[in-house]
Order: sequence, then structure tokens, then C-alpha cells
Amino acid sequence: MNRLTEKLSTTVDRARRDAEFQLAARGLGCSIGLMVTDSTGPASFMITSDHVQPVLWLEADAHTWTRLMDGRTPGYHSFGAVSRLPDQPLRMRGGTELHQAQSLYALERFFELLRNQGEQPAPVPDAQLLSGIRGQYDLLSLPSGISTPVYWEHAGNKEGPLLLMLHTAGADSRQFHPLMCSPELVSDYQLVSFDLPGHGRSQPLPADLWADYQLSKSLYLELCHAFILLLTGLYPAGNRPQIILLGCSMGAAMALYYARHYPEQLCAVLALEPPFRATGRLSPYLAHPAVNQSSHNAAYVRGLMSPDSPSGYKQLATWIYAQAGFGIYAGDLHFYSEQFDAQTDLAGLTASHCPVLLFSGHYDYSASPADVRLVAECIEGARVIDMPDLGHFPMLENPPAFLRYLLPELAKITTTTLTKKEN
Repeated sequence: MNRLTEKLSTTVDRARRDAEFQLAARGLGCSIGLMVTDSTGPASFMITSDHVQPVLWLEADAHTWTRLMDGRTPGYHSFGAVSRLPDQPLRMRGGTELHQAQSLYALERFFELLRNQGEQPAPVPDAQLLSGIRGQYDLLSLPSGISTPVYWEHAGNKEGPLLLMLHTAGADSRQFHPLMCSPELVSDYQLVSFDLPGHGRSQPLPADLWADYQLSKSLYLELCHAFILLLTGLYPAGNRPQIILLGCSMGAAMALYYARHYPEQLCAVLALEPPFRATGRLSPYLAHPAVNQSSHNAAYVRGLMSPDSPSGYKQLATWIYAQAGFGIYAGDLHFYSEQFDAQTDLAGLTASHCPVLLFSGHYDYSASPADVRLVAECIEGARVIDMPDLGHFPMLENPPAFLRYLLPELAKITTTTLTKKEN
């Protein structure tokens, strides 16, 4: 117990010197403390130093704090992860749910300090490769009569297969810049991604501008179909590229849903972190007048990533969430958390027409490994690729590690599926 309390005390001192933690805790309407329960009695530490009431206590036994300091066990790698475990090894005392939401950024940062995560600088992409990404606007015309401009980016070999990438909820196509800067990918593939309306550099649909935006399954499908028609229309009829559809999280759900409706348009589907049912992921604090959306929503996804992923990449991943428009992340989760049900929405989808690969990061508690396997059971012939060292944003939180999983699978698709279709 004495050794543990010494380590916790050291972490508290580190937090009080950490510039990012101090920024996250500045102006909170509560204090944060931690408590260790033990047979010899409790030990407590104040993490923040301003003594504002009430105190939001993080309470756990010595064994739990030891596991949290190690941080390598999925479920014990972040505040968001451990707070969702069914047996509640970490208990919250004092304060309210609102205080917890307001403190989420500080809590996630403290848990990073607790496991003594190294501080790597944000990665600087190779300027020459980054300059190879081109962006443009084009008008999408939907069957519902809506016409809207969307921003999209492309890079790579225009003669190669087309890897179309769908971004996650609340984010945009910048999530795929590391892949678009990968020499191994740009030499052989066309890489394309677009920002959904209201995301990144695409303006919202008129009805969604400063409104209660909610992404529906039908609209999302229409947007993706219209964009694929736009892409294929840019090529002569006899020279249209074969499309590999890759999506992450919400984008993974749509990639699979799209393959169910338009299998003839695709030659492979790569679903990164596909949900089975993500009920409960939509939180009222994602667009709440008493909560800073930029810091809260970035922290809400911060805990979904692996403790082994470099902090610089993870900070860039969350920065994209800090820049989303008001209510966009919450509105996307209307589809991801409230509408999508793999068992119903993927009924009839098989891998007989094209390979269906499900990539599963073991530190993801939104689309957990168990959930990904349930998704696989819904799709005859689907294959799961386990990624024990990654979390919810594999292409962004640790691109070099993700490429070690992705490149061999793309090579198989290129030498088998694509060759067969050409013949």
C-alpha cells in the first residue's frame, strides 16, 4: 500500500506540473480527488489544488489502481474505459454527472499521466507526400432532390484500384491523411475520402445549419451512393476503377450497409471497428450548453485509443473532434448509436461477391472485439483481423502499426479478387 500511495502521490505532483492537465482543469466548477480503499483504511489525494466544492472523488481499491497505473489491460487503459466496466471497479463519489462531463478532459489527461505515458511530439508528415494530396468541391445530386457541394481529397496512383475511405462520426477526411502520405499505398492505389455535409470543409445541408442535426441511415446511404456515382462518372465507361470501400466506426457501419445494397459496385469491404449495436454511446453532454463541446467531445474519444499509440498521433486524432460544428458529433451518433443494428441492417450480406474484412482493435470499448465478432456472425464469409495493440482509430492513432495489418490484406485483394474481376 505504501509503495502504491507513493506512486499515486508522484502522479498527482506530475499532474499539477503538467501544462495540459492544468489547461483542462482550469475554471472547473468542482475539484478532483482520488481515494484508495484498503483493509487498513482509505488514503486520499487532491489532484487539483483550487479546493472548489464539490469534490469529484475517484475511488477504487489498491488492486484496481495498480491495474490502472499499468494501463495495458483493455478496459483499464483510460478513464472512459474503466468507468464503463460492468462491475464498476472505479466509483465516482460527490459531484454530479454534469461535473463529470465538464471534467472529462482533465480526467482522461490524468489517466494518461497515471500510466506514465511518454510524451512524443506530434508527427510531422513528409511535406512532399502531404503536397501530393489534392482537394476539390463537387456537387452531389441526391434522389430526394437535394443538391449539395461536398469537399473531397485524393492522392496516389490514378491507374490503381480506388480505396474510398469513410470517416468516423464527428470527424472528416483528415483522419486518412497518414494513409494518403504512406509511400506503400500511394504507389499502388488511388486514395479518396470526402467530408460529409456539415463535416470538415463541406457546408451543412440548409436544413441542418444551426439546427437539431440528426444523420439518418437513408440519407447517409444516399450521400455515399451519390459520391460513388460522381467518382465513377469521372472515368470513361470502359476504364472505371475497381473500388475497395474502407470505413471506420460509423464509416465501417455504412461501408457494410452499402455493400449490402450495392455489392456489384465494390470489389472489397474493409470495416475498421464496426459496431454491432452501439446503444448508449449517444450522450446528452455531446451538445450541452453547460459543457465545452470542443474539449469534452475530444476527450470522449480520447479514451478509445490504445495506451501503446504515440501520444502525438492521439492528440492529432482528438484535435479533429475539437473542431467539429456544434451538434455534429451528437447528430452522427443518431445513426451510429440509435439506428444501426448489424443483425438487422446487414441481413443477407455475404462475402461471396467480394471479401469482407473486419478489423478489430482490442482497446476499443465502443466497437469491442466481442461486438466485432458478433458483426462477423451476421455476414457469411466475413473475416476478422485482430489488432491487439490498437484502439478505435487505427489509421490515425498509430498509422505505422495499422499499416502492418492493412498492407498484407490489400495485397491479397489485389492478387486474387482484383485479378479475377479483370479476367
